[in-house]
Amino acid sequence: MIRCVHCGTALEPEAKPATALAGPRRGLASVSPSSRAPAVATAEVADPAPAAAEPDTGAGRPAPDLWATPPDGDGRRPPAATSQAATVATTSARRLDGWVMAAAVLAIATAVVTVSALSLPWVEGRLSVVGQRKTRLVAELTLRASDSYGGTIAIVIAVVMSVLGLLWFWYGTDRANHIPAFAHPALAVIVGLAGWAAIGASTIGSFFWEQAFVEHAQEAGLTPAAMQAILDDRTRRVVELERLAGFQRFGVAATAAVLAGAVAVWSQRPRRSR
Repeated sequence: MIRCVHCGTALEPEAKPATALAGPRRGLASVSPSSRAPAVATAEVADPAPAAAEPDTGAGRPAPDLWATPPDGDGRRPPAATSQAATVATTSARRLDGWVMAAAVLAIATAVVTVSALSLPWVEGRLSVVGQRKTRLVAELTLRASDSYGGTIAIVIAVVMSVLGLLWFWYGTDRANHIPAFAHPALAVIVGLAGWAAIGASTIGSFFWEQAFVEHAQEAGLTPAAMQAILDDRTRRVVELERLAGFQRFGVAATAAVLAGAVAVWSQRPRRSR
């Protein structure tokens, strides 16, 4: 405001406050003019923008945000907990069963060892005749599994363990599965015990190899009939059997069959992780 220095009369009209010019309005800030300073223009402060109101669904709840998670095919959003649980279940169901896989490996190894034992010599048999003065050696033969019942038993063990090993390997890829009845681990234990029974019979009883002596009679310089006559005279003949590499390997295979069956039985026990 400008005044006369002599009379003090205002040369310009007095500026009115900004609030008087603008009137009562929300969000306006005014500055009072000083007696010795010119009027300062007021700065208008805009009201804060009101928050956008959420649309009402009619039940007093806000409508869901359709852009947050895409809905499924029928327009409904699948619950997160259900989908997560399904994912966890699917992942856990595909875990390998270490015990069943170990039994499968043992079963297949048993079949391989059994087959390899068939090509090796099993026993060396000596047939002697006891005379009045001395014992005379009649025949000394090297026999294989195919010359006795041991060959048939070995083939059965190899086939059974191969089939069981493949089946166990298949069911071992899924921890949640159980071995079915047609692949029961008891079959492996049975064929393994049958192998040990054959080992005992071939060691204790010479009858296990008598047919082999008759078939190989010509190698000893005898006819099959003469060889059979010597074997029938049980008071004078002496049969000695020495176990060779094939026989020992077959014993390892029979033991492995029993062990594979025991591991498979152990794998079927109730477990919390199934």
